[in-house]
Amino acid sequence: MSSPLPSGSDLQRASATIMPGAQVSVLPASALDVQTGGRGPPLEAANGSTIPTFGRRAVDLCFDGQHFQWVFVLASVSTPLLGADFLCANSLLVDVRNRRLVNAETFATLPGSPSSTGTSKLSSALSSADMFQRLLMDFPDLTTPTFSSAAVKHGVDHFIATTGPPVTPGQGGWTRRSWLWLKRSLTPWNAWGLCVGPAVLGPHPSLGSENRGWRLCGDYRRLNDARTPDRYPIPYIQDFSLD
Repeated sequence: MSSPLPSGSDLQRASATIMPGAQVSVLPASALDVQTGGRGPPLEAANGSTIPTFGRRAVDLCFDGQHFQWVFVLASVSTPLLGADFLCANSLLVDVRNRRLVNAETFATLPGSPSSTGTSKLSSALSSADMFQRLLMDFPDLTTPTFSSAAVKHGVDHFIATTGPPVTPGQGGWTRRSWLWLKRSLTPWNAWGLCVGPAVLGPHPSLGSENRGWRLCGDYRRLNDARTPDRYPIPYIQDFSLD
């Protein structure tokens, strides 16, 4: 995915490729950068080859009217790459399906477009001098988030004993403002696969937070009234039921 990238004093429009798999953001080094003889941090491509670097450069960015500033590594690459360091520092999530960036704090979106530049050789730019990074590469499951609960690694079932007929939370009144807030809150959840289909059509309890905002929460009051009192033999049930 690529986005418009004004850079330098001339503010000519260029294209930056969004690559969450790259640890650092890089810019193509100019002939002058190469002649100057500067040196940046050692980088390594996904195929294990070394990427020459020639220092760093701070660049002002503008995506769809939103301004950012970031320090890029000047490297021997053919196109500007925005890596995980830029995305993490600015709380930006990549929505691949809708080809956009989503701000995790404000839920504002930045549109992008499919990249026409082949960058398969730079699918991951990692520092070859970092022993901890090389250790993490040997165990990719530790750094690969998953939201799927289909594959459970234990055989423990947790039952809540109740009495009487099934209970459900009531549907409260919603204003137009609260409905818009709910839509913004659930949009990234849908993008992550945390709530899909009819699940988003049910009641959504919410509470006012200390900063005068709103937050989603579950309403378990009627369920707690119907459940049979019990006590767990271990202090923390989460330690017993974790995957």
